[in-house]
Amino acid sequence: MADRMLYIESNIMRFKFEMVLTKFALWCVFLSAPAFAAAPTIIDLRPLGYPNCDYLFQAQDAYAERHVEFLDSQHLIVKFPVSQESICTGTAVHTSFRSVVVDLSGRARDSKQWDRPAVTNVQAGPDGRILEIAPGRVTILDASFEPLQTINLSATDFPNLASIEVSPARHGFAVIDSRFIGRGFYGFSAYFDGPIPVHQSITQNTDEVIVGDGALIPFSRSIEVGSKHFECPKGVWIALPADLNPVCLTSDFQLVQLTEGGGQAVIANVRDLAPGWNSGLRYLLTGSQRILLDSHGVRFPLTDTSGIGYYRKVAIWDLRSQKEVFRRQFSINSDVAISPDGNVLAVQEKSKITLYPIQEHL
Repeated sequence: MADRMLYIESNIMRFKFEMVLTKFALWCVFLSAPAFAAAPTIIDLRPLGYPNCDYLFQAQDAYAERHVEFLDSQHLIVKFPVSQESICTGTAVHTSFRSVVVDLSGRARDSKQWDRPAVTNVQAGPDGRILEIAPGRVTILDASFEPLQTINLSATDFPNLASIEVSPARHGFAVIDSRFIGRGFYGFSAYFDGPIPVHQSITQNTDEVIVGDGALIPFSRSIEVGSKHFECPKGVWIALPADLNPVCLTSDFQLVQLTEGGGQAVIANVRDLAPGWNSGLRYLLTGSQRILLDSHGVRFPLTDTSGIGYYRKVAIWDLRSQKEVFRRQFSINSDVAISPDGNVLAVQEKSKITLYPIQEHL
């Protein structure tokens, strides 16, 4: 009996000792692990009239249109078709849209309904304002959709207004037009900045441009920024972050920062973000020197437009520390946007937006 009691007491002591070791190990893991950001916030878009399904309305180039953008670091602008008929089946041709400004709690501030082809698009603009794009003009609206200034564009220079790109620090924007003539592309781009009324400060006559803050540079693997010379021989695209040297994505999927005189320093190998067949690796740049890489594709393509295993991968790097601060995979029909201050990622999926606070370090 004494031996049995000794055996039981021995097991109890061993169990307590193992529990202490387990708690100590968990405490060490907790201390060594990075601090987690606050829990994500979810915004329900259904009260705005947003359809409750996975759907994808496309631009004229067959790429998905933006569903959500940051207007400033505290407000989003959401766009969706007005008619709910056939949206979820993808069979409708959408001509009427609604754009809504919401704060980060999901409260709607103001909205505007607009129709194509009279208006081509409504999108986020510089300094918390909105840009309404129409044939031959761009109108700058305030956050309540009230017009502040209309910029009339030359029909000769801008017959096919292709896109508007806001500068990284969000104080200016570029109007970009390109068209096919003969065997090559001809393009005309203009940069606008300044307080209202904005003015055209830079023009370029080229097929592709890099938009920076107060800069509009013809795309090349060898570029001049001010008096500095940079080279990226394998460059797929080059981004111009504010107050930092240019960043380049190479054809072998290296994200590099360029150094004056032709050098480069590797920030990260992003081969795991390589896009699917017939797709691309896009980027969004913030004024806080963070860059978002957005990759999408299909793992087993069957045709040019269909396949099995669709995906969308998103990763964010802080360019000052050169550290990855966010990485996650989302559904192919989602849309993503990063706040101008680089602290929040907005992800639209079906009829909700999830706001992810971005940690300093993983």
